[in-house]
Amino acid sequence: LTDPIQSMQGKAAGVMITRKGGDPNSGFSVRVRGAAGFEAGTEPLYVVDGIPGVDATTIAPEDIETFNVLKDAASTAIYGSRGANGVIIITTKQGKAGQGTVNFNAKLTVDQIAKKVDMLSADELRDFANKNSLTLIDNGANTDWQDEIYRTGFSQNYNVNFSGGNETSNYYASLTHSDWEGILRGTSKERTIGKLNVQHKAIDNRLTLSGSLGATFEQNDYENYGGYNKDDIIYQAISRNPTDPVYNADGSYFGMDRGFNYENPLSVIDNIDNIRDAKRLLGSFKTDFEFFKGFVGSVNLGYMRNDHENSYFRPKGTVYNTADIGAASKSYANDSEKVLEAILSYNELFSNVHSLSAVAGYSWQEKIYNGFNAGGTNPNSSYVKYNNLGTLLSITRNDVGSYKGMSRLIGFFGRVQYNYDSKYFVSASIRRDGSTKFGENNKWGWFPTAAVGWTLTREPFLDNIYWLDNLKVRASYGISGN
Repeated sequence: LTDPIQSMQGKAAGVMITRKGGDPNSGFSVRVRGAAGFEAGTEPLYVVDGIPGVDATTIAPEDIETFNVLKDAASTAIYGSRGANGVIIITTKQGKAGQGTVNFNAKLTVDQIAKKVDMLSADELRDFANKNSLTLIDNGANTDWQDEIYRTGFSQNYNVNFSGGNETSNYYASLTHSDWEGILRGTSKERTIGKLNVQHKAIDNRLTLSGSLGATFEQNDYENYGGYNKDDIIYQAISRNPTDPVYNADGSYFGMDRGFNYENPLSVIDNIDNIRDAKRLLGSFKTDFEFFKGFVGSVNLGYMRNDHENSYFRPKGTVYNTADIGAASKSYANDSEKVLEAILSYNELFSNVHSLSAVAGYSWQEKIYNGFNAGGTNPNSSYVKYNNLGTLLSITRNDVGSYKGMSRLIGFFGRVQYNYDSKYFVSASIRRDGSTKFGENNKWGWFPTAAVGWTLTREPFLDNIYWLDNLKVRASYGISGN
């Protein structure tokens, strides 16, 4: 496992996790009970150590203690307008009292393409042309273009973590480095994650202070393959004539015009630069204070920052038989997010059979996003590439742009849960969300829920059914999403 999303595959019913082929940059698609949102997309909301909206890829699999998937509206509506597609709660590891420990993990992975598209070889194409009296422009090669663009993918992942503590303080720190080479030539990803969790208890353990700091550095190398343009690698490989060689006698890339969008995919892979450099920061601080037994007040602060820098360069003459004068561009995007949550909770067990849990809270989240892009065509130097856009000889008004925006979400929520002897369950919750993304007449929405449950295996009439470990009937109703 080299990705936290991958670690959830096959672990929960109703959660479909897929990945597009062997591209290390494609990421995972997660669907909780299907797609249920329009404006909010289809991905679930990730909550990491109490902070909602965290990018799950910034968490190393080795750092995860537990995860919990909320699927039905009665569970997700406590997160209001963001809960329509399910909620995945991730809790990371904390240190434990006792002797300090050091763990080291290393993983090596080999990827190979499962099945190629069955195409005619060069000899089969020549034979077909001869038998059917067809004219074939034969350039004398025997090229399997799929073999040329595919390779054996190799990935490596290294993690080292330290943990320890005593009765009042503990710590957990880890460093993870991962390197992926995709099965499609030219695709790769490199990621380094640093994580630190600390916790301290005071005032007879009534006060708990928790802090977390995480940083992620990632570099990506992209190739296009999803369409039918000249730079879409897979399309070019399965449509290219196998009698065409990859290179000319002088070592340059062979080019020939055989019709619509006909291009040498190796020239595209080796000549075009399309890379990204990303940096992410996640920090949180939480204070819990127990006023009296079972009654706890909590304040949770969080800060997230994502920086993305994309660079693109195509030298002159990469595209065959066109007036290709080359192009270069650079773009930068920054998202910063602040989170404040204040929560009062009460949990108590009466007479060893009556369990009562109540939560009331306030949530505030603000996101500021900005960025710019610049580019042009006809680069003066293939050495400078995108590092000095002033050397581009052709820049138009549409080649430069910038933006900035802000969104804010405020929520008030409450929930009450009661169960009798872990047998009969009743719960209800309500949340009121307000968002700057909506119009003046519809900025606020209500999200109520109700649920009942019955654990049948706690009943005497099922005591002798030894092959049945757990059987529970549950009904719920709720409104979530926007």
